[in-house]
Amino acid sequence: MALFFSACSGGDLTGSAVKEISTLTVIVRNENGSLMYGASIYVNDEFKGKTNKYGELRGTKEIVLQPGDNYIHIDAAGYITLEPILVSGSGAGQRLTFILERPRTDYVLRVYDGGGEVSAARVTLSHQSKVQTAFTNGDGEVAFEQLADGEYVVTIQKGQHRKEEFAVNISWDEHGDTYRSAITLEQEAELAVYVTAEDGTILPEAQVSLYLKDNYNSPQAWPIAAKFTKDDGKVYFRNVDYGEVYVVEVRREGFEVEQETVKFRPGHDLLEIELEVDTD
Repeated sequence: MALFFSACSGGDLTGSAVKEISTLTVIVRNENGSLMYGASIYVNDEFKGKTNKYGELRGTKEIVLQPGDNYIHIDAAGYITLEPILVSGSGAGQRLTFILERPRTDYVLRVYDGGGEVSAARVTLSHQSKVQTAFTNGDGEVAFEQLADGEYVVTIQKGQHRKEEFAVNISWDEHGDTYRSAITLEQEAELAVYVTAEDGTILPEAQVSLYLKDNYNSPQAWPIAAKFTKDDGKVYFRNVDYGEVYVVEVRREGFEVEQETVKFRPGHDLLEIELEVDTD
């Protein structure tokens, strides 16, 4: 307890007690640990000033507390406002640190293809050095929660679908709590050729050559791919494009050469070819 003395006209001294001043140093940091200046400080909803900008006092502010309960809260543009903290108005030299975080956004992506929602698609979200991976659910949906503002790279992979990669800019100011988007995957073009004899016998080791139709009858025509059927009588070509017209030529010893023209389109991914026995 401190005493304050004053002189009276009669020459006698009288003393009156002065209550000890209760002070609180408020320290404000952002989620990265850096001291923040310009954060507004309120005590019982009354504005008490802003944190300092310069020197050793940067990010701090000393305030005087009133006797009793003091509810302290901080307000800073672009940051989440925390619930007020109760501080007792007794005792000098108290310190209180606030850690402010920027609001974050949930990103929800739905993946489709020509048949509807795509489940079990692998989705990778990359941002700076951080990589997150998840898989779409039965509704073709995947969610990444509590993302900080910034540009992210989304990569999607699923079976025979073409790999997709694109950038998405997450912004809480623009999207709020949740940002939703959707994408339709294209199926990877793949032509399967199944070779049998007329009686249905599977024919392995048949040579299957793939030509562009426009080049097939030209002098010195050369196939864009040539393979031999496996034990199941099939070969697969992935260097094909939807909408293109191809000539498939099949050769096997003891059988006549067979050619078939096919305009490749989605859903037309299996070409069955029967070879006739060479009677010559």
